[in-house]
Amino acid sequence: MYTPVFRFICLALIAVSASGCLVAAGAAGGAAGVIYIKGNVKDYLDYSVPQIHVAAEKALTNEGLTLSLNRVDESSARLESEYADGKNITVNIERVTREGSQISIRVGAAGDNQRALRILSNIEYFLEGN
Repeated sequence: MYTPVFRFICLALIAVSASGCLVAAGAAGGAAGVIYIKGNVKDYLDYSVPQIHVAAEKALTNEGLTLSLNRVDESSARLESEYADGKNITVNIERVTREGSQISIRVGAAGDNQRALRILSNIEYFLEGN
């Protein structure tokens, strides 16, 4: 009856109401929109974990970053890197359905929203076949 995207939005709003930290913005290509919770940029993408993983690799290496961790299987992936200024980058991808996955991006200990959104935008760009 309810789509996975609707469930995801409901769960995210419940989690946010308990934490008190929410910034929501529309995302090109993201059906649910982008949610910023406690330093993490999160989005639901209509792609499999391996597809998002390949796009994330391209997005990070395209910025001249070296991956310090690059782990993937059918249901999850994790990529880690670091900017020249020392801010760590962590990208987590988790399968939600056969056709969709949740991505979470964190830059730095406190969460650099601007950089995380730029990484997400680049991932979406590469998912579109670029």
